Amino acid sequence: MATVYKAKRRAPIPEDAEFLESRGKRYAVWMVGGQRKRASLTADGRCISLTSAGYVIQYFDHNGKRRKKTTRCPDRDAVERLANAL
Repeated sequence: MATVYKAKRRAPIPEDAEFLESRGKRYAVWMVGGQRKRASLTADGRCISLTSAGYVIQYFDHNGKRRKKTTRCPDRDAVERLANAL
């Protein structure tokens, strides 16, 4: 049985970020190359939480060892088919 998920990582809050609250959750909003970016703040409010664009598959190989494979694919259905093949 494989697990499919999007990886999250913490990053420092950008210097020019503004803070807003929507539906009880706090976000940082900033501009990069003319595009508006938004990321949720961590529980302590010191960092932002970034989610990867592609999915990650975790599975057990034939020896019983836990393996992790990054797919870089944004389509969950396609990634689940790949996970079933592994």
